[in-house]
Amino acid sequence: MAPPRARESTGSTLAPPPSFTPRPRARVAQPAGLRPAPNATQFPFRNLLRLPARVFYPPSLQAEAAAEKVGSATRTELREVQLADVLAGKYLSPLSLKDFEGHLVFRERSCENLYFILWLNEYQKEWNTYQAANPTQRGPHSAVHLPANLYTSLQAGLEAFFAPNARLELNLSSTTRDKTLVEAAQSGSPSDFRDARDVVEMSLQRSLSAHKKAAIANAGGRRLALCACMGMFMFLLGFVPALVAIFGDLARGIRVIGLPFIALGAALVSMAPRRICFAVWALGSDRQLLPWEMKAPSVTSGTLVALTCPSTPRSKSPSADEEHDLGDEWEEDDRSFATATSATPYPWENEKVGSPSSPTFSQTASFPPHSPTLGSSRPLRRDSAAPSSYTPKGDYSQLNGSIPAWAPVCQVYAPEVQREHWKIVRQGFLIGAVTAVVLGAVLLAVPNA
Repeated sequence: MAPPRARESTGSTLAPPPSFTPRPRARVAQPAGLRPAPNATQFPFRNLLRLPARVFYPPSLQAEAAAEKVGSATRTELREVQLADVLAGKYLSPLSLKDFEGHLVFRERSCENLYFILWLNEYQKEWNTYQAANPTQRGPHSAVHLPANLYTSLQAGLEAFFAPNARLELNLSSTTRDKTLVEAAQSGSPSDFRDARDVVEMSLQRSLSAHKKAAIANAGGRRLALCACMGMFMFLLGFVPALVAIFGDLARGIRVIGLPFIALGAALVSMAPRRICFAVWALGSDRQLLPWEMKAPSVTSGTLVALTCPSTPRSKSPSADEEHDLGDEWEEDDRSFATATSATPYPWENEKVGSPSSPTFSQTASFPPHSPTLGSSRPLRRDSAAPSSYTPKGDYSQLNGSIPAWAPVCQVYAPEVQREHWKIVRQGFLIGAVTAVVLGAVLLAVPNA
């Protein structure tokens, strides 16, 4: 006999009625502060079925991310990418703030410029809040009269970016550095950093231009060389039917067999100098991981400079410790698309180092007494190592080598970069078609031997 079904309770209860509304799934696109993750399937051959449509139709201008939260969905041209928008985290990978930071850390060795601007922007916000709350305090006054949070942040910024031989010392003239040190130490006004900010922003503009050019590449030098060699092989292979027909006194129609090989080979060869591997593009809108993206994280998530004042509430932006949760399947949309204001390059993420012989963080990264790191809201873990290759002005050779030919690939989310890839591929096929037509006419006109 089956047990009787429980009757539904009709009486009143203090508990609210249960809600069966499912939580929204997180979108596929990664937030701007996450490090790229390799695709689960490195060779999705099913994408080849969509290849004709991808060649003839440009990528959609509507990104799969939330347009109201990610400004990258509103852009159409790579040249329109602005520094202020990158600093605000409005672009997707490989144009995100995290990607730009990796470019500065591992390619240009000038991450101090980015950290200074991010710190100064936060200091400016706190200064404006203080001035709005204390209108009677406006005007010239001594920095010692500032609130504790502003004064601590000011001293930390001066020691980190302007002190001689500081870990994040800016590349400024002695006149600009001394002038900023004197004026800012006296008044604490953000306007005292105007000269230094102009110089640093000019440097960041040049760095962003170089980063945008580098972001177009979807493969490393070895893979591009392999692609060019494959294209040249197919190009030469296309002449074999024509030569066989000419010297074998065969029908002229046989010469046409090699024209598709000539067209495809010319297309591949034309794409390689523009840093596009057609094989990577054909299997999806992907790119190969960079050397520092493939390196396993080995240092703490503590930053070199605190971007918020010590006593201010913690930012809603996710820390590196929390970033691994952002891609979870059932994360809320608000959190899954949080744009992280990053001050932690790729390797400075959360992982313990088990080797007892590894130097501790305090041994390899000794900060001055008033270091900005000491004011960070994220405590440092003493059981992690900080190799010199991960620190500013250190040895980056281990993480800045060439990309292996068969390195894993990750998704390209920025529609600006996707559109540039499509333009290069389309132009490559146009070059291949023109080459095949011209050479085909010549080969067909040659009489048989």
